[in-house]
Order: sequence, then structure tokens, then C-alpha cells
Amino acid sequence: MAVVANGLCIECDKPFTTTIDSGQPIPLVCPKCLALEEEKSRRLYFGGLDGLTIEERLRKIEEWIYDHKPYRGPVQF
Repeated sequence: MAVVANGLCIECDKPFTTTIDSGQPIPLVCPKCLALEEEKSRRLYFGGLDGLTIEERLRKIEEWIYDHKPYRGPVQF
């Protein structure tokens, strides 16, 4: 069941309202600050990728594919 919760953001010190599952604690950071933090993290990650060569970037893709290959075993129902 969803619950509407009110909280006070520890980042911007502003009150906020959000919807959470009934068993979850009230978040400490408001959705706006959380979105800003995710955007900042994304910019830093892709800024780091800009410094890599094409070969290094391809290697990262190949490693991800190897580590996350799909299950090819028998189908079980």
C-alpha cells in the first residue's frame, strides 16, 4: 500500500511530500535534490568516459557484455 509522507530535506532544508511503500522509512532527501544528485553523477561518469580512447571504451562494453551474458540453459517451467 502506498503512503503519502511528509519530510524535511537534509540537503536543502525544505519540506517535501512524497509517496512511499507503507513499510519504508521516510526518505531524508527530497525528490528534487535526489534528481540533481543523479544528474551530477551522470555528468561526472560520462565526463570520465570522454577522456578514454575508443579502444578503452569498446573494452568496457565488451567486459560488460561478458559479465552480463544472458542465460542460455534449458528453459524450465
